[in-house]
Amino acid sequence: MFARAIWLGNKRNDHRYHSIQIITEFENTKNRLQSIRNEYFKNQSIDDNIRPKITALTNATIRLKGRLDYILQTNSKIDFSKTDSLLINILRISIFGLIYDSRLPAYAIINSAVELAKKLANYRAAGFVNAILRKVNIKFQNLPDWESKYEKEAKWHSIPNWLYKKWAEKYTENDLKLLLAEINKNPPNNIRFSPLEISSKVLISRLNKYSIKAKKNEDLHNFLKINSGLTAVLETELFKTGKISIQNPASGAIINLLDPKEGDLIIDACAAPGTKTLQIAEKLSDNDLVLASDINPKRVKMGEDDLNRHNLKNIKWSVKDAACDSFQPVKKILIDAPCSGTGVLARRPDIRWRRKKSDIERFSELQFMILNNMSKYLLRDGIIVYSTCSLEEEENWSVIQRFLNLNSKFVIVPAKLDYPKSWINSMGCIETLPHIHDVDGMFAAKLKRN
Repeated sequence: MFARAIWLGNKRNDHRYHSIQIITEFENTKNRLQSIRNEYFKNQSIDDNIRPKITALTNATIRLKGRLDYILQTNSKIDFSKTDSLLINILRISIFGLIYDSRLPAYAIINSAVELAKKLANYRAAGFVNAILRKVNIKFQNLPDWESKYEKEAKWHSIPNWLYKKWAEKYTENDLKLLLAEINKNPPNNIRFSPLEISSKVLISRLNKYSIKAKKNEDLHNFLKINSGLTAVLETELFKTGKISIQNPASGAIINLLDPKEGDLIIDACAAPGTKTLQIAEKLSDNDLVLASDINPKRVKMGEDDLNRHNLKNIKWSVKDAACDSFQPVKKILIDAPCSGTGVLARRPDIRWRRKKSDIERFSELQFMILNNMSKYLLRDGIIVYSTCSLEEEENWSVIQRFLNLNSKFVIVPAKLDYPKSWINSMGCIETLPHIHDVDGMFAAKLKRN
């Protein structure tokens, strides 16, 4: 588990110390960053007001890990293979602070790093850290236009080289620049609510009482953009009683495309942890049913646990493999397919370091198997919505095209949304891009069985 996780000093309120432990665990395992962080919070005595700082710093450091390592390598002779990972992570979070966090003076960041190195390593390591950080600080203070100097280096953009090359072939130079900038930012957060139950004005006022700064979304009447205080949202009665949900608008558009109505029986395959499932269920009556399933038992348990918060009785969870298991025939199916997640790299900063080039083809094959299998359980005149949070053609339109070529009874139904028309591409599918639409990257196609 967490390396050298104790020392005699006061670490309870040191968010940098805790961040180093979490990032080091991420480097040493294949686990998701959020899962590592949740486990760490559960097992450590940490003040509640420090946890958001840990979340922000670990997300930012992992998101920009490639860039921070590039800076480290160009300003030292460090050998990553021979250097203690705790020491490397002290340098990473400190370089991030020097360049991107203007709230603290440089001397405070460097002094903190030196003390951490003394406690987690030794005095010699502390001198090593001190020398590197002072060099980096002087260099960037004396280089006013450093962003433009480095932006042509692939490593600067903090994504794997294979993905950089792939996107460079797909996008124009300007679009590539904008996309790379967008995925390396802290992404906007949104909450979804029902305007029939509460107006945006009243909701904003109630959130303000919790020091949550929310802004009305002019294009999306059932979403608010959260400018600050996202962690506090989880503690509100509004969230605990299911009146509001944290969700990206692009994700919400998928359910708009499915168009659930009272009287529907709907399958939500690959459903866990169930954000879209809940949105479907909210549009149905108590007598209707969403058959939600996922291959992962732990994630199904998460979906089941969330039912109480929303007080919904019209969802039935089960563990099923959408690629090969049998299902009850229905007239509406949602396939929110497992994917590479390249459309949510800003929100899920760890994904970029877990994906390989071969994963794109692997996901594409799995997605086709799921779509092909689930299509067997769609009744005549029924609708399937196939969606991913990937930007890759192989996982999106290519899967749909391959399926349609082999299944003549199915046709594309052009998307009609209560969302911006710019979200619909020339094929009649939802296709959002982070750098253009200011939402997560999503793809969705609506298919009808004749």
